[in-house]
Amino acid sequence: TGEAIRSTAEALGIRTAVVASGDMSHRLMEGAPGGFHRRAQEFDRTFVDLIDEGRLEEIRTIAPDLVELAGQDVMESSIIALAAVDFESRTPELFSYQGPFGVGYSIAIFRDVKRGCDLLEMEEAGAQLIETARDAVELFVRTGERLQTERSMERRMPKTHGVFLTIRRGNGELRGCMGSIGPVDQLVAETIDRAIASATQDPRFTPMSPPELDDASYELSLLREPVAVESEAELDPAKYGVIMRGSVDKRRAILLPGIDSIDTIERQLSAVRRKASIAPDEPVMIYKFTVDKFTLNPTEPSAG
Repeated sequence: TGEAIRSTAEALGIRTAVVASGDMSHRLMEGAPGGFHRRAQEFDRTFVDLIDEGRLEEIRTIAPDLVELAGQDVMESSIIALAAVDFESRTPELFSYQGPFGVGYSIAIFRDVKRGCDLLEMEEAGAQLIETARDAVELFVRTGERLQTERSMERRMPKTHGVFLTIRRGNGELRGCMGSIGPVDQLVAETIDRAIASATQDPRFTPMSPPELDDASYELSLLREPVAVESEAELDPAKYGVIMRGSVDKRRAILLPGIDSIDTIERQLSAVRRKASIAPDEPVMIYKFTVDKFTLNPTEPSAG
């Protein structure tokens, strides 16, 4: 159930809160609702210590006989909540524990690594992603293998509305550029895919060869949410990229901001029309967006 909650929330791009309610041991003292058992306190102490120490995965491995004798009803609901954060909350907080009436009560919170306070800031995420893109290209071009990354890296990434990866030769000439438009749920995986595609699938170029890797530079553009444009005067090709949709058959094209040869609004709109094969007089919808751009030159060493 917890896994289903997590995967559904990720698919929908929403934040959720799971409330897990249940009592700990009902057998802490004489006269307790479940009667007294001398080891009942051991269950509560084990459960609370695992939370306090951040050893969440071990909660579901508490000895079954200890769980049974405690007369508790906290395990099932807690495991659902923990599964919803994939047992990887980096900042679990135990607020309190008490058992004044022979029943144990505790209050704790688990924050999802991907959606909680451990989410990376865009600058830190971009620095990691651009190196990942470079590593993915080098591995694939040399061996044909796809780069594998730690699952925890994916969970900490912020949301973005598109990923573009540009590769340039040592002299600054374009060598490949591929990207995606729209909300991205798996940012690391999407970055790896776009990086490999830029190196090997851009129809304007042949696939990269190993000797080209030595002087290749990389640009990663993470798109912010597009905004509909009511007037062309709202555009600025140095600051805003453009997405254009045709009115006839919904053809669409995108142009990133900051392209040296496109220094006027007219040139920007003309270029994106040509890219989408949209006639000059066809009505269109125009959206503008900004990007967070990260670069990595061949002289910059890997952080690893």
